[in-house]
Amino acid sequence: MKESLVEHASNIQALFINIKWRKPTSRIIAKNKIETKSMQDAKNQGIDMAQFSQLDLPKKLLSNGIVFIWSTKDMLSHIIEIMEKWQFSYIENICVCMLHLPENDEIDPIESHESPHKKLKVDECSSRTTAENASWQKNKQNFMENLATHKEIPQNLFINHDRRYLKCTKKVLLMFRRNVDKSQLELRHQRNPDALFDIVNPDSVDELEDTTMNKIYDTIETLLPKTKIYHSEETEPKYKMIELFANKEKPRKNWIQICQK
Repeated sequence: MKESLVEHASNIQALFINIKWRKPTSRIIAKNKIETKSMQDAKNQGIDMAQFSQLDLPKKLLSNGIVFIWSTKDMLSHIIEIMEKWQFSYIENICVCMLHLPENDEIDPIESHESPHKKLKVDECSSRTTAENASWQKNKQNFMENLATHKEIPQNLFINHDRRYLKCTKKVLLMFRRNVDKSQLELRHQRNPDALFDIVNPDSVDELEDTTMNKIYDTIETLLPKTKIYHSEETEPKYKMIELFANKEKPRKNWIQICQK
């Protein structure tokens, strides 16, 4: 990434690296045998670990704050190693478990049973790539209702997304803290969950539903209450949150969002 982040802000408290990791070309072609246009596009999306290691996160940008970055289990050690070189320490994570809606012939319902809790709070999340399909939306709604009442819950809902060594069924949002001058950072404890469930399209598992992403933003903004912007028409706002690799079609209040071309 060539652009300097300090041109946009300084002394921020939150840096959300909303990254899409690039898939190795050999794995994309080997799995599908023939290289289609969608596979060619996939090769050009996101960044790889070598490019990530070249990001410039100077202390002037973030000296006392938290970085949030997506990872899968096969990337954990690489990301932690790079972040430690940048003087960041791992502190916490949020897990997004990826589910899929089974086809009719896949459904293996669990027998209904009485529960002292008549309703189970469920995060209703779905994939943006399939949400436009009315039939899919109806199936999702029926699924969420059954899940909330412990009725007809299919088994084996987790997506087994291919990775180099192990199957991947979740995305993890890692949190790293850097505190150069050992000063205090106001943090607010919250009741937001540290595990979410998202029903996604197996062909585009990097695309999380807006509902899930809003929960991620809410968690960050609640954790760091001093990131809210208060300014008048006479004063220029001093933003305290930056999102890298943001979706240009999804602006978020109080954030500086930088998109990949």
